[in-house]
Amino acid sequence: MHGVAAGRVLPFVTLVASLALATGCGPSGAAAPAPPATTPPAATTQPTATTQPAADHPAVETQIAQKFAAGEGPRIRGTVALDAQFAAEAAGHPLLVILRSQAGGGMPIAVLTIDDPVFPVTFDLGAEHAPLQSDDTPEILKGENKLLARLSVSGSMLGGAEDIECEPALVQAGGPAVTLTLDHRRGP
Repeated sequence: MHGVAAGRVLPFVTLVASLALATGCGPSGAAAPAPPATTPPAATTQPTATTQPAADHPAVETQIAQKFAAGEGPRIRGTVALDAQFAAEAAGHPLLVILRSQAGGGMPIAVLTIDDPVFPVTFDLGAEHAPLQSDDTPEILKGENKLLARLSVSGSMLGGAEDIECEPALVQAGGPAVTLTLDHRRGP
């Protein structure tokens, strides 16, 4: 099985927490820039992620506890394929598997980052990939949500026009495995 993803959510959790801390902390109520996310060692499992202090609030530091262990609770499983026309561009770019509400707006429900993917990539998405974990996260996963995959050519977690994406699929945790095909540019 190529590219089986065990889950690298800590860099995203760190980024989200940093953005949350920075909101409203800049001059005139503008958000201060988020510090760069750090990547934990690949072979270590860490129970908490620590954010870096906001630039203009050096004493502020937050820890986000991981409520859910890897593989625990309801799962969304599947495969991400890459259209042959984009094969030459795939090397060196991370793959993001993103679960959003059906409405599509707001913070993602869960995000799985796969560094250096080898296509096709199998994935296993669960509550441990939620950037903000709460007691109802497993129930949210069981609802009908939008799942999409993005090859981050831009390097931005928020996405860029040059990123390669698939059409979103409606999924529910515990449902059949889904296949997503990266087949178009995200565009402006």
